[in-house]
Amino acid sequence: MREKNATKLGVLRMLKAAIMNAAIEKSGAQSQLNDADATQVIRKQVKQRQDSIESFEKG
Repeated sequence: MREKNATKLGVLRMLKAAIMNAAIEKSGAQSQLNDADATQVIRKQVKQRQDSIESFEKG
């Protein structure tokens, strides 16, 4: 991230960690997720963030 955008960097790091955690849960530390599984993890993370935003806005 040469442009030093902290928000984008944080999001990418969070997604990478979530995907790595899902791979470990699925079948061990040396496994990798296929594209469909990775997409599912990303969608789950997006939904969690949207729910958090909604809860925050409600107060």
